[in-house]
Amino acid sequence: TAASGGVPPSQIEKAQTALSNMVRSWQQNKQACTAQTGDFNICYTPGGLAFLTKWGSLRHVGNIALITSVVAAATTTSDPVSTRTNRCWARSQMMYAAGSNPAGQSFIVGYAGGSQSATSPHHRSSSCDPNYAVTCDYGLAWNNQGPNPSVLKGALVGGPSNQDMFQNDRQDYVHNEVALDYNSGFTGTLAAL
Repeated sequence: TAASGGVPPSQIEKAQTALSNMVRSWQQNKQACTAQTGDFNICYTPGGLAFLTKWGSLRHVGNIALITSVVAAATTTSDPVSTRTNRCWARSQMMYAAGSNPAGQSFIVGYAGGSQSATSPHHRSSSCDPNYAVTCDYGLAWNNQGPNPSVLKGALVGGPSNQDMFQNDRQDYVHNEVALDYNSGFTGTLAAL
C-alpha cells in the first residue's frame, strides 16, 4: 500500500471499477439526440459529440474524456483493447471540439481546426478593447456585434446544441461562455493524449 499512498487495494479497485463503469456509460450509450432529448440524458449529436446538457456541452465531454484518458492509462497492460477504445473515444471528442464536426466549427478561440473558430466568447475582458486606455463599459462591451476585440486564445467555449448547432454570439452565454471547468478537462485530455 506504500505505492498507493496507504490506500487499501480494495478501495483502489472499487474506484477503478466505478470510473470504468462511468466511462462505459458514456461510450456504450449510442442513443441519438433529438430536439426533444432532455438535459442529463447522454446521447450523441448527429456529428458524434457525446452530449449531456446544453449548458456547456463541451465541458462535460471534456471532463469525461479526461477520466477516460486516466482509465486508459491505468489499463494499458491489463486490457490493451479497452485502452485503445478509451483513447480513441477521448480523441474523437477532442477532435470534434477542434473542428472535426459537420459545421467545421472549432470551439477553441483562436484555433480554426475546421473552417472557423469561436470568436465571440461570453467573457468580459475579452469583449473590451485591448487598449486599456479605452473605457470598457459593461453594457457596451456585451452588446458589440462581431468578434471580441481581444482574442482569448485557447479558451474552449460552451459548445453546440444537441443537434450540432452553434452561433458565435457573445450574448448566447449557454453556448459561448468560457470557464475554468470547461477548459480544465479539455486541456487535461489533450495533455493525456
